[in-house]
Amino acid sequence: MTATHCLLILSALPLVLVAVPAAGDRDPKPVKCEGHEAPVVSVAVSPDGKLVASGSDDETLRLWNAADGKPLRTVAAADPLTPKVGWVGALAFSPDGKVVAANTPGRGGLRLFDPETGKPAAGREPPKDGAYGAAFSPDGRRLAAANNNWVRVYDAATGAKLHEFTFDRRQVGRAWRVAFAPDGKHVAAALHRYGGEDEQGLLVRVWELATGKEVFAAWEGGHANAVAFSPDGKLLAAGGENDGAVEVYDWAAKKLLVRFRADEHVVFCLAFSADGKRLYTGGSEPEVKVWDPATGKADGKFAGHTDQVLDLAVSKDGAVLATAGRDKRVLVWHLGAKK
Repeated sequence: MTATHCLLILSALPLVLVAVPAAGDRDPKPVKCEGHEAPVVSVAVSPDGKLVASGSDDETLRLWNAADGKPLRTVAAADPLTPKVGWVGALAFSPDGKVVAANTPGRGGLRLFDPETGKPAAGREPPKDGAYGAAFSPDGRRLAAANNNWVRVYDAATGAKLHEFTFDRRQVGRAWRVAFAPDGKHVAAALHRYGGEDEQGLLVRVWELATGKEVFAAWEGGHANAVAFSPDGKLLAAGGENDGAVEVYDWAAKKLLVRFRADEHVVFCLAFSADGKRLYTGGSEPEVKVWDPATGKADGKFAGHTDQVLDLAVSKDGAVLATAGRDKRVLVWHLGAKK
């Protein structure tokens, strides 16, 4: 299915530049999860906030105790005697916490694991396609994945393909990240451009699963690296290149609400707090920044990494924030009050 553009019509909004204040009492010292031997490119938090999963360029999936950072299990992405096959990424916990999805190139692509054992999840047939990004539907029955020239939605139990959205390769080089809306009826993707920034095509898109129609499109310029729906489903946030910009949309109304600069160079990842009142971003700078998504106003930061923040995730109740860094570390912040 080839998507047609549903253009976002908006007036030109300036890129808001803001200073980031210290986070104060919302900047506790992080729990350190150490053991990866290469940059950590993907991270996920179990719904109950007790487990953290991380994927790395060292070709391992690791599971950690979120409370103290102790390693629990390590899953190799490939036989250690085989040539290097690529990083482990596209991590996502199922809503019940009983399955963690991970892209493991040496094991055939996107696979499903039992986080308690590190073994393949019983009674589940994985899609086995490769993926740069993955997300479970709110009911856990479907799994969305983003890869080179498509976004696909699978039956999470059988691996059967339910939906597919493809792109004009002259405009889109790869689908990079994917997110389900809270209603379970829509899927969003962040896309990478095939050519330079002067190429045409919008790189943030939303589809309605029941009809297969593209219902929203935005983001001009450089790669879009991340997308996230607010918990109430009303807002869609996107980040990427374009001088480290973040854009927040009322996607149903096809309206850009605010655009601000969240990083000096590029945003790699973002996520809403559980109450939707804060937006966490990570990028080329060694800290997580916190923003008011309604205004783009800075609301603090979390420091602890010594290099780029490549991914981040928040527990369902908002009490745990985990981050993945180019410095080979996973950091876990316990935020106290549920945020």
